[in-house]
Amino acid sequence: MSMLFDGELSIVQAGGPLNDEAYSKAKERGFSLQQVPVAIDGILLFTHPDLSIPGLSVEQIRDIYKGKIVNWKQVGGPDLAITAFGIDPKLGTTIPFLLGSEISSLSPKVKFMHDHTSGVRQVSSLPGAIGISRTGVILGQRSIHPLAIKNGNIAILNHL
Repeated sequence: MSMLFDGELSIVQAGGPLNDEAYSKAKERGFSLQQVPVAIDGILLFTHPDLSIPGLSVEQIRDIYKGKIVNWKQVGGPDLAITAFGIDPKLGTTIPFLLGSEISSLSPKVKFMHDHTSGVRQVSSLPGAIGISRTGVILGQRSIHPLAIKNGNIAILNHL
């Protein structure tokens, strides 16, 4: 967005709705913004490829990112510390989407990814790691394991 505000671009892709600050900044610089939805994206949770966990509930995932669940053993996995990765909530929408109004309860131990590609690399190289990303960004990655999200008795799996 900074290149748009600096007059270097006339169109940008955003991962979520624009906020009031973006509209104000554009107005200050003498132009207006128009959002045009072009696709629907989802979120995908993924783990180190050797971690065999059938899936997690939304509540379990939230508790991992809040720091309440810190070992895979707590959710039926191996005795292995969990390292959670995500894009900084100030820069991306996946963690705010996951935690909603509880974003202030995000664990200080969550490691922020610089971008989705580096996040995939980090998770794929660290046993016990879990990451959250936008589905469209990491489709086709083979170095990670997509994680099913359990909703009651149903497991929803995003296929890569």
